[in-house]
Amino acid sequence: MRQAVNDNPVVQAAIIGVLAIVVGFLLMTRVMGGGGSDSAEETPPATSAPAGSAVETVPPASSADAASAVPEAAAPEAALGAADGDFSPGPGLPAKVVSAYEGGSAIAILVTRKRGIEDGRLRAMISRIEATGDVAVFHTYARGIAEYSRITGGVDVSRVPALVVVRPSEQAQGGMPLASVSYGFRSPASAEQAVRDALYDGPENLPYSPR
Repeated sequence: MRQAVNDNPVVQAAIIGVLAIVVGFLLMTRVMGGGGSDSAEETPPATSAPAGSAVETVPPASSADAASAVPEAAAPEAALGAADGDFSPGPGLPAKVVSAYEGGSAIAILVTRKRGIEDGRLRAMISRIEATGDVAVFHTYARGIAEYSRITGGVDVSRVPALVVVRPSEQAQGGMPLASVSYGFRSPASAEQAVRDALYDGPENLPYSPR
C-alpha cells in the first residue's frame, strides 16, 4: 500500500485533497465557535451585573426618614373643662398650670418618653419654646401624663412625643381654654414652630419660620 502511494501521483493528490478539506473544516469550525463566544461575552444577561462593580440602590422610604424638621399640623382645637364647667386646680390639672394661665400666659406641655429625647435637646426645646413669648412650659414623661390629664385628655393625646398648647386666657372660648396637640417635631426649632403655629391668630400674628 505504501509503495502504491509513493509510486502513484493520483493517489497522492487525492490524499492531499482530503487532508486540505479536513483542515479547512476544522479551521472554519474553530473560527465560528470563537465568534459565537465573543458575541455572548459582549452581551451580558440583562439581569446580571459585572463582578466587582458598584450597583447603586435606592433604599425604601421609612417613617423615620420621611419625617422632617417641620412638625405635623396641629389637631383641631378643643375647649377644655367643658365636662365640669371650670378650669380650677385639682386632680389632672396642677395649680401651677392654672396660675400661669390666669396670669395671661399660654401653656405648653411637652410630653416625651423617658429616653426618647436626650436631656440636652430637651432643654434646648424648652428654651426655644419659652423664647416665643409669654409661654409657660411644663414637661412630663409619658408615665406622668396623668398629672395633666384634664388638658392632655381634652385634646386626646395619642402618642409621644407630643406638644400640647393652651391659648392664653384672653383667647378663651365661652370662658373655656382652647388647646391643641401636635406631633412630629424633631428639633428645638420645630418645637418652637409648633407653638407659634398653635398660637397663630390671624394675619396680624403671622407664625414664625425658624431659620
